[in-house]
Amino acid sequence: MHIHSAFFYGTLLHPEILKRVIGNTGGHLHVAPAVLLDYTRHHVKTPHVQLKESWQGCDYPAIVPYESAKTFFQGQLTQDERSVRGTVVSGLTAEDLRLLDIFEGDEYTRQTASVSLLAALTPLLDSIDTVISTGASLRELGDTLNVQVYVWADGLDRLVPEIWSFDVFVREKLWRWVGKGSGANGDYAIVDERRALDGKTRNPHTPPSLEVYQLPEFGHSILSQFCFHKDYINLNHGSYGSLPRPVAEACEALSYEVESRPDKFIRRDYYKHLVTARERLAHLIGADTDEVVMVQNTTHGINTVLRNLIWSPDDVIVQATTTYGAVERTIKYITDCAPHPSVSTMRISFPTTNNAILENFKAHLAAIPRKPDAKVVAVIDSISSNPGCLLPWKEMVEICRKENVLSLIDAAHSLGQELDINLTKAAPDFWISDCQKWLYSKRSCAVLYVPYRNQHLIKTSIPTSFDYISPGESGNAKAPGTNFVAQFAYNGTIDVTLFLSVILEKTTALDFREKLGGEHRINEYCHSLAVKGGQRLAQLLQTSVLSEEFTANMTNVVLPLPVPTDSKAHELADLQSRFQNKLIDEWDCFVPVFVYEGKWWTRCSAQVYNEMADFDHVAKALSAICAEFRKEMGL
Repeated sequence: MHIHSAFFYGTLLHPEILKRVIGNTGGHLHVAPAVLLDYTRHHVKTPHVQLKESWQGCDYPAIVPYESAKTFFQGQLTQDERSVRGTVVSGLTAEDLRLLDIFEGDEYTRQTASVSLLAALTPLLDSIDTVISTGASLRELGDTLNVQVYVWADGLDRLVPEIWSFDVFVREKLWRWVGKGSGANGDYAIVDERRALDGKTRNPHTPPSLEVYQLPEFGHSILSQFCFHKDYINLNHGSYGSLPRPVAEACEALSYEVESRPDKFIRRDYYKHLVTARERLAHLIGADTDEVVMVQNTTHGINTVLRNLIWSPDDVIVQATTTYGAVERTIKYITDCAPHPSVSTMRISFPTTNNAILENFKAHLAAIPRKPDAKVVAVIDSISSNPGCLLPWKEMVEICRKENVLSLIDAAHSLGQELDINLTKAAPDFWISDCQKWLYSKRSCAVLYVPYRNQHLIKTSIPTSFDYISPGESGNAKAPGTNFVAQFAYNGTIDVTLFLSVILEKTTALDFREKLGGEHRINEYCHSLAVKGGQRLAQLLQTSVLSEEFTANMTNVVLPLPVPTDSKAHELADLQSRFQNKLIDEWDCFVPVFVYEGKWWTRCSAQVYNEMADFDHVAKALSAICAEFRKEMGL
């Protein structure tokens, strides 16, 4: 059997990665530190589909002959600087080499080169971590050996002058390639994908479901793709979201791109990338691009709408008992200020049904006294916060339309949790949703939808931008009297990666979700787990769970803790704070706990990284804390 030797200088320096790629233990291999003269090793860029001038650094490096790389450097390099240190691996079989060719793909060509050994060959199994040597002097080179080496074959425009560091790779990137759980934890996803694709590069426009690609298993096996501490259990994705590692790394790479030329990016490049972000989000929610702008969060967007409307004393704002606290306070502020419109609150009590809510809503609007010129604005939850309930908001919008009521949809939890949203068809008057909660974008990022017919009502962004149009001035907007899109493009300095995090190629929010299998696969898992997890939690706590009719990916369970009838608001707030601190400090987990309609509840968010065991852990925590508080109450 013919055997081969190869020189490795990147990720394959790590024996575990090498063994994973060739699919065996490497017991037939020997390894030694070596150096390849007159080559340089560089970081490889991953060009973005949308961000043509931006790049994200790949995990792996490339080498090119020094003669080809001279344009990267000012002046001549020393002999040491134009040398690549790595390892020679001897004993490779033809099958080993075939698998290595598949792994390296068409970005590299395998060539024969002469390397100098820096030490004697030793069995691969006897080496610790790596045998790469950084101490040997190039004046004391050992024997030379002709070996196979993978040389960069793509364009030099894919490379950057910065020298790739194996130590940095081990410190920051090795989690992708080596870790407990092996292939099950997703660390080898990149390796497996390249092997399955037989070395061909993924087409970024082709959905993963149409490629030869193994979709990852959901549950704890995918936790490595997120940034949680290994001991932390998170059943509260709904509050703040959780940034996947690939998204975080892509945003970090973009941050460096911004900082390399701040004025170029912020004054010029940012705007065209922002259009792409708006285009993709508009497509996701069934709207026209120029009906969609980006804002910091849903509360910001709702404030933008309510503070732009011109109020009169006879106007009415309709809210519900499920209205989010900050939104309720915003409505209170507006009614506190001249000209003092009034507020009307619709009660939603559980148990109930969607049909009952719709009948109640219709009757509530009809019962509001209205003068001919007075307007009524209904603030409607698509998915309420506490309790976390999927409400019949589309049907409520239709009722508003028939009653001549403006509909303002608080859809903070909708993106990433509601499927097949079509705002053109649903036709709300205003709609705002967070991207960082369920869509995996960077905090904080939200989309504000205002159809063309209502853009004249939004006179200014908050804060007001340079593009504000004063009455009587002309502008370039499609709707007269407002420069809607331009005002929201830039109204103060922010971290621009927030809004762009939804659209960077492959490793940012929307593309990461595609790699997981897409919206329907994600939500099928999360919804099923929420339903089953809620039932399990209620069983363990010996209480009840809110009806599945209202469950998207959040479930709501009653806690075994009474609410005394004489409880004061500040007492309940203090108990809530103590409860949540105990979850954080004593149980290393979190779920929101809250009082609604005279009962203590918890809301659990089911996400792709959760399993039923997380509900079991939270059940133990909730049961113990409730027992402790009942004892304090003398119960």
